[in-house]
Amino acid sequence: MLRKIRHLAHIKQRRSSSQASGLPQHLASQTPVPPSTGPASSEYNLLFKEALDEYRNALGKHKERTETDLTTHPIIVRLESCQSIEDVMAEFHKCTSEFDTFRNGKGKRNLMRKLYPIVTVILALRPTDTLGEGFGVMFPPANAILGAVGILLEAIKNVSESYDSLVELLGCVSSFLDRLKIYSNGPSITSMKPMLLKILTEVISILALATAEVKQSRLNKYVQKLLGDTTVEDALRKLNRLTSKEALTVEAETLDATYRLLKALDTLMQTGAVATDKLLAAISELDRHVANIGQIEKDINDMKRDAMGEKYRRWLSPPDPSTNHNTAVESHQDGTSTWFIEGDVLAEWKTTGSLLWIHGKPGSGKSILCSAVIEDINRTWLAQPDIILAYFYCDFRDTAKQHVRSILAHILVSIAANSDCAARILSELHSSNANGSHQPRHDALILCLHKMLEASSDHSIFIVIDALDECPESESKRRHVLQLIERIVKWRIQHVRICVTSRPEVDIRNTLEPLSPCSVALSNEMGQGNAIADYVRTVIESESDSGFGLWRENDKEMAITELSTRANGMFRWVYCQLERLHRCHPAKIRNALDNLPESLDETYRRMLLDLDTESWDYTHRLFQCLAVCREPLSIEDLAEVLAVDFDSSEIPRLVDDLRQSKPEDAILTLCSSFVVVDPERHVQFAHFSVKEFLFSSRLFIDPHPAISRFYLSEKEAHLTLTQACLAVLLTCSDFTEEASLDIVPLASYSTTYLIPAEEALYFGGNVLKRGYPSITAYLL
Repeated sequence: MLRKIRHLAHIKQRRSSSQASGLPQHLASQTPVPPSTGPASSEYNLLFKEALDEYRNALGKHKERTETDLTTHPIIVRLESCQSIEDVMAEFHKCTSEFDTFRNGKGKRNLMRKLYPIVTVILALRPTDTLGEGFGVMFPPANAILGAVGILLEAIKNVSESYDSLVELLGCVSSFLDRLKIYSNGPSITSMKPMLLKILTEVISILALATAEVKQSRLNKYVQKLLGDTTVEDALRKLNRLTSKEALTVEAETLDATYRLLKALDTLMQTGAVATDKLLAAISELDRHVANIGQIEKDINDMKRDAMGEKYRRWLSPPDPSTNHNTAVESHQDGTSTWFIEGDVLAEWKTTGSLLWIHGKPGSGKSILCSAVIEDINRTWLAQPDIILAYFYCDFRDTAKQHVRSILAHILVSIAANSDCAARILSELHSSNANGSHQPRHDALILCLHKMLEASSDHSIFIVIDALDECPESESKRRHVLQLIERIVKWRIQHVRICVTSRPEVDIRNTLEPLSPCSVALSNEMGQGNAIADYVRTVIESESDSGFGLWRENDKEMAITELSTRANGMFRWVYCQLERLHRCHPAKIRNALDNLPESLDETYRRMLLDLDTESWDYTHRLFQCLAVCREPLSIEDLAEVLAVDFDSSEIPRLVDDLRQSKPEDAILTLCSSFVVVDPERHVQFAHFSVKEFLFSSRLFIDPHPAISRFYLSEKEAHLTLTQACLAVLLTCSDFTEEASLDIVPLASYSTTYLIPAEEALYFGGNVLKRGYPSITAYLL
């Protein structure tokens, strides 16, 4: 009965609205308008007329740009006779015959998956009383969008060149239309119809431009410009927030709408008569509020998920990889990763791939390239919110970022934060461990991950792990991480993509190669060589009045050629040479270029020889502390080591007169380009290859004594750091409050990592019967 009432009421209102508005029948029949009297009605009609003019103008522009008419094109004619989503998809299947064999058929299937939601949303824009009457009676701009999509598909001839950009564009359009679906019904559509018409008009324009660019073989650049524009990003973010803001006020309105609907139905049942416009308005308003209730439930669920996500994060305590990511992004020279981000390898992995392995020599820019991949996926998420990204940076500087448990925990929390079904599975694990009072076993974490990945089939999940080689082979840390990657790949879950970067170490190669990854060797990639050349040119030409700016033009060109040719894919090598050349006198440039070191090892040997000979032991101690510290040391912490007297007595002591007035300058002078200071004022080795070189047997057996003396022994390095910590704690022996330690550099680190104990301290053959933390753990 209710469906019949709704149908009759719609017909009556459509007829009366058509006669009153004076609009074209095919638009007026689809567009409810307010009564034709009063200022609100006049304003609405004016707005709708303006929107209608824009729609007509869009049709004209589409015809001009594509040389096709959206009102008469055969695709439109065929679509108007379609009775179902399946009928429309069959038409699109014909339009995409060029894609049938692309990427072994996976490309066509993925493309059809992108088209299906668009057709579904367009169907939702059809008035409810026209179901079964064909797509021709839909809201005309929506119908025109289907036609514009079909024309775009037919225009594509070079499949391999256009495919990935087409998928991104359709994903953006699909997501955009899906956000508008909530506004396709209900009374708010009366005032919003002009805006909806304008918005759909813009979608038609986007598709028209895309078709024109296809014909000029420029679709890739067009899509990058569209999705890379900050204005578009802002608009997509605002659309994500729009409904949640409006939904906060509808609860009372929903009750009122329910009352008026019941009142109208009651009148109908008692008298057999009721104003159809009132009944229709009540039904429509209830529809809208029911939809808004769904949105409120979604918002509440989002808030609950955020709260639960924070709970799980505290429980599993994964380290934060965003610090590494931010550092990598800030170090990224614009344009140096474009060759890969815009290439076919990454595009194919994002749509149909499983495992992508990017490998290269030390210093080849793997982490920078990894950060660019993460940023690219983040940009894609703006157009396709069904994407879930979980990334992790293994880090030689941070022991917490070298364990498989840390990686697992971060992946679990990241996926659960973006998937309701995954959150429920993680909640079950949390409950089964005494509501978070216990930590889960490793096999339980693995099982949880497997369940979450399989349950999140409505998402595309990207897992990116950088620098596998920075997980040490000792204690089987690297082996456990490799086993995790192997497990995920062998699960063969279609919507999961994994990208890892590393050096091509034997154990990593032996694990990953049997998994048939898409393998990218950076040293063999022409794009990598071109990116290095662009980087060198940018650095050399960036100065005008100092350093490189004093060079002759032909010397600049010679340097660019020599460095680019001899880099062998290593950004780190190039960076070190530029640092040395920057200080080179113009008269010595050619000689310096003729004698460039052949490798990173040779580069580091020369850098060690350049260090202050008289102060080498201070530099060596700083290297020792940086190599074995359990967490990054601040400038002040590390400079405190310089104030420790290690030699005057058997027990180290802190000497106030040895403290540095300018600690950062002192450290950078002593350590040169071997170290960097991050934005949080932590001192770290500039690159993993630096630490590896200092611990290497190659340095230990170096024939030059001024070089080999910098070799680091792990046991002696621990001893030096422990001595420095002990000296600081002995100085702090009179402090009565723990907070007082915070003002003393290195004191906080010392109290955290020297094991507390009320026992004798054994050090250098002396017994100190004082209640200070034990250093025994560092001496074993």
